Amino acid sequence: MTAVIADARPASRRDDVIHRRFRAMGTQGSVVVVGAPAEVAAGAVEEIARLEARWTRFRADSDLMRLALGAGAAHAVDPSTVALITAMRDGWHATGGDFDPSVLPALLGIGYDRSLVDGAPAPSLPHGARSRHDLDLIRIEGDAVALPHGMALDPGGIGKGLAADLVAERLIESGARGALVEIGGDVRARGESPDGTAWRIRVADPVDARTDAALVRIVEGAVATSSQRRRRFRGADGVERHHIIDPRTGGSADSSVQSATVIAATAAAAEVLTKPAFVREPGAYLAWLEGLGAQGMLIDAAGARSTTTGWQEFS
Repeated sequence: MTAVIADARPASRRDDVIHRRFRAMGTQGSVVVVGAPAEVAAGAVEEIARLEARWTRFRADSDLMRLALGAGAAHAVDPSTVALITAMRDGWHATGGDFDPSVLPALLGIGYDRSLVDGAPAPSLPHGARSRHDLDLIRIEGDAVALPHGMALDPGGIGKGLAADLVAERLIESGARGALVEIGGDVRARGESPDGTAWRIRVADPVDARTDAALVRIVEGAVATSSQRRRRFRGADGVERHHIIDPRTGGSADSSVQSATVIAATAAAAEVLTKPAFVREPGAYLAWLEGLGAQGMLIDAAGARSTTTGWQEFS
């Protein structure tokens, strides 16, 4: 289930609007480009595939897996990977550790050890790999990165968000007047929309997939949704779990919150800010979120919705 979907159809057909759908990063996505040739949109989809190849945890030759398997040694990586790891560390700090991409060993340990798309197994981590919970131990010098012994990073949601940010920026730099990139519920909108008004983004209801929980309107910015109803799997013990890890326990977060949607300046930031919703008390989380200048909506198991006070400005 895609939790956030761009409603980018103009009121009347325009020849300068291109809409492409694709699959990448284990999910569905779409690109909308206003005022640029078709090859620009095709290039955006190709760039997302390249970012996936650099970051995926399901290929031993990706940048992130080379670092995890590198026994603490420094390895040259793509500049986009440096940007991803920097964003991870910034997010870890911003959330007081509630967003923690170093939980990959815990994620594998509870059974998310193969692709939910094609069943391909994830590469095995070195003996002694563990959730380190301290991203300040990562060393970055130019394009050389070294992880401390035992650390492995999960690109997860922040990879989708950052990819949306990078590709939307590239589209604008390539001459598009407007661009929207959505990858598995993480959306980045830039510039002119197809009908010249705000970009409209539908947020799916995690409890009833047949309905929308909200319609968000943004002129520029990002929307991201995380949901414990998505990416569910069974471990060797047969117990069904979800992919959102509580760093304190190393298991799937135990929360009444079924989905968290955040509006922020960038998709990477919005994605990071969804994660504390699953490990904090909902009211305290929403107050904290608004204090950061972001807006959010939570939906619980009964379908009840709670929002920040400024959410209505975008609906």
